[in-house]
Amino acid sequence: MVKALQLLSAGIVLSHSSIGIAQQGPVGPQIEIRHARETTTPGFVHMTLAFPNLARSPMRAAYVETRAIVGDNGYREVLVSRSSATDLHLTIVLTPEAAARMVTETRKAVASGGHLALLIGSRLVSAAPLLSVIGEDPDLPILITVQLPDHVATLTAARIARRWPR
Repeated sequence: MVKALQLLSAGIVLSHSSIGIAQQGPVGPQIEIRHARETTTPGFVHMTLAFPNLARSPMRAAYVETRAIVGDNGYREVLVSRSSATDLHLTIVLTPEAAARMVTETRKAVASGGHLALLIGSRLVSAAPLLSVIGEDPDLPILITVQLPDHVATLTAARIARRWPR
């Protein structure tokens, strides 16, 4: 059984400099989950969606917490698949420590009507309202679906497969 967390995201046509960065791979973390808000808050920075023309949500920018709830070291396993040119599906199994942190942090976010931000390669690809607590059963994977331009989805899938080989 998979608990689905749909983080509906966004996409724009990349400039030549962005394509160069995408081809070289990100310098920072591959995948981060952070708190996000619609208004300015201390400890949060303003970020715009990397790919707003693919967004399925009206939220095009968010104030994103500077610290991650879960980063690369919090994933025991990450599997990637695609169902279309723009849909990238991540199936994530958290470490026990990350699952405990996710439960605590998402419980707070649900109570306050908060959002979760998903950063891939240090770029904001989604900021969606959080509707339920995540990570209560650390053995259940989390499914995240994001929309990225085809060439970015291809490069991202390759980087993730190298970082978390099967």
